[in-house]
Amino acid sequence: MSGVPFQQDDGGRATSRRPRQKNDCVVRACAITTGLPYDQVYNEFAALGRRCGRGTDRKAMVVWLKYRATYHAFQAMAGQPRVHLDVFSQTIGTSGRWIVRVAGHATAVIDGAIHDTSRPRQDACVYCAWRINE
Repeated sequence: MSGVPFQQDDGGRATSRRPRQKNDCVVRACAITTGLPYDQVYNEFAALGRRCGRGTDRKAMVVWLKYRATYHAFQAMAGQPRVHLDVFSQTIGTSGRWIVRVAGHATAVIDGAIHDTSRPRQDACVYCAWRINE
């Protein structure tokens, strides 16, 4: 992914009430793409059952994004390669704000640039993505 722009971004976690939070990639990606404060997004997910340091249940993510974003699936097709994060960033995600779900992780893509605390794996397969409604 050397050609894909990368912006180190914690979604406001460092200045929040929870600067040492772990397993919060969904909270960070949602805060980054929507522009909402990290603590607000964290609290909304907590109300949906997210527990501190335990990650975010996919169902809670779907509920939270229901009216904020449009869902796009990237299913495996026989004989076709899966869409990787670098390909997504350079083609589909070149405009708009996206939350992209890869194996065990969620990251933000804004106008083709990946926004996260560290650069995701180059070979990470995209399973689904939500385009934030503008």
